[in-house]
Amino acid sequence: MSYPLALNPAHAWQLIQAHADVVVVDLGVLSRYQALHVPGAVHVDFRALLRQDESSIGLLPSAAALAELLSSLGHDEQRTYLFYDEDGSGWVGRFIWTLDVLGHSRYHFIDGGWDAWRESGLPTDATIAAPARTSVALEQATDRVDIDYLLSRLDDPNIRLLDLRPHSEYTGDNLKAARGGHIPGAVHIDWSAFVDEQGRINPAVVERLDAYAIDRQNEIILYCHGFHRAARGYLALKVLGYEHVRGYSGSWSQWGNASSTPVETGASA
Repeated sequence: MSYPLALNPAHAWQLIQAHADVVVVDLGVLSRYQALHVPGAVHVDFRALLRQDESSIGLLPSAAALAELLSSLGHDEQRTYLFYDEDGSGWVGRFIWTLDVLGHSRYHFIDGGWDAWRESGLPTDATIAAPARTSVALEQATDRVDIDYLLSRLDDPNIRLLDLRPHSEYTGDNLKAARGGHIPGAVHIDWSAFVDEQGRINPAVVERLDAYAIDRQNEIILYCHGFHRAARGYLALKVLGYEHVRGYSGSWSQWGNASSTPVETGASA
């Protein structure tokens, strides 16, 4: 049986039962995981997905840090992951983006996260799982989309920039970095439009994308302040069939704190 990227709890349970080698990853709050979680799940602290420097809070971790994380999960090229969290799939999106950067595409997630699983009545467990370690070596881990990449493509009509921060941050009225505003040409769609009230992927967001003439042929680059909120959008667009989706992990915390990057303020045209 072939499984889609986004799984409801019943299909996720089928996957777990049919494939004993699936690594179930819980990206939620540690205290809740310790009390109750999906059977067989291993907990990962979301901070393992982030690297911070003097200007940015959401950069891709070093190759050594990522190798250690994957080793602890028993990673190999054939490993399949099943992710869930409890914050609208923001950390799920961040982990899946990380795997995409590393070239690993064997993954699924529980749409609606822990709440959907708990409400489904499926089994839960309190046993702390510890996968058998493997040895993972990464020569480099490079985020393709950085300041130089964006600066060289600001005038490219095929590239569409999506800013998923609150509107007041997008306009520059709410200052969260040395400078306020947005990357020139970026349009605004709040991160909350990509998920519904139950934290599931929201197909209605396609109407918002259509209104900005953003289609599945465009290269779509998403950002927020540290690529957590935007990771929800990244995940949603993958589910909705947008194949050319990228994430800018430096996001506004990097762009807005840089001295030489161009900035626009005000609302979308």
